[in-house]
Amino acid sequence: MNNDSDQLTITRRMRGLPSSCVRDLMKATEGRDTISFAGGLPRPDLLPLAAVREATDRVLLREGGSALQYSSTEGNLELRALIAEQLLAPRGVRVSPEQVLITSGSQQGLDLLGKVLLEAGAQVALENPSYLAAIQAFGLYEPEYLPVEMDEEGVLPDALARCCRDQNPSFFYAIPDFQNPTGRLYSRERREEVVEVLARRRLPLVEDAPYSHLAYGDEPGPMLAASYGAHSFVMGTVSKVLAPGFRIGWVAGPQRWIEPLVKAKQATDLCTGAFVQRIVAELLRELDLPEHVARLRAAYRKQRDAMLAALAEHMPPGVMWTRPAGGMFVWLTLPAWLDAREVLARTLPRGVVFALGESFSPDGCYRHAMRLNFTNASEAAIRQGIAILAEEVKALF
Repeated sequence: MNNDSDQLTITRRMRGLPSSCVRDLMKATEGRDTISFAGGLPRPDLLPLAAVREATDRVLLREGGSALQYSSTEGNLELRALIAEQLLAPRGVRVSPEQVLITSGSQQGLDLLGKVLLEAGAQVALENPSYLAAIQAFGLYEPEYLPVEMDEEGVLPDALARCCRDQNPSFFYAIPDFQNPTGRLYSRERREEVVEVLARRRLPLVEDAPYSHLAYGDEPGPMLAASYGAHSFVMGTVSKVLAPGFRIGWVAGPQRWIEPLVKAKQATDLCTGAFVQRIVAELLRELDLPEHVARLRAAYRKQRDAMLAALAEHMPPGVMWTRPAGGMFVWLTLPAWLDAREVLARTLPRGVVFALGESFSPDGCYRHAMRLNFTNASEAAIRQGIAILAEEVKALF
């Protein structure tokens, strides 16, 4: 039934919420022959298909119909224990299974944190630039963002200290391991300095760690939460090392901080998919995770090197980019007068897309930058796509 007189009232917070440029590009290019540097996607042929099939069969044979029942809101207890033991303890974060909440992807974790911690007008300190989906998730709760500048070693401690002194942030959101979007890795000294700043103010930390396993050189240092655990939430996901289609993430932290997130999740989805939780637990228990991760690292290292070599070969003087030691992204900066939107308008018809830098700052200040993903396209496609990208950049000089 269509009644033009019907009116649907959209809330103020939704009217001001921007759409994700990455999701919009993925939708616009769906079904097209495109070289995409836009999303943070793993390479499909590296996903552990056979292991997933075998784990699924074992779960069904062992547990029968109970595998298809509801789970608790907190999540499968075995999975929570495996995350605590295998993924957090080696990084210096000691938590019990009861301190781990399973979420429907790390994106739900961001949403729950915003729902629980942010009143309208509350302040959020975050790296500048920062993860676009975190900006979007927190933005639904109408905060004021306090972007804190970075250098190649991480967020600047003096800038963070000024932010804590002059403002009143509810928490500091950070991605210390191969940061999204820049690929930067906090140095060990910088980690200690940042924790010292946070400790003086006792400012809560939200540490997001989706890329920690994807190191192409030295391992990341201990997590910030390893020495600041009493005041930290730690977030993670299996999307980058197992499969994004599982939509399994987690938030870990002090028990008193996890409890309100559980209540918020009860009102959101009751529980994350119980069947897939059992499959992921089976994989973490039975899959040779170090061997699987080593395979990912070897492949992605080559793809990163292919992108860096192509950029060095084709980009004109005045264009700069990061050289990440891990993760999935290169952050490219054009001369300040050149708008990346103009470049995208030229590369899109030629089948090459990337994420606009302006989406990674709440004030849109990186209009001359772009994020380039190197883990999804083949080495040949990377070389071809960067050559096209460079041609269109040169055409605008």
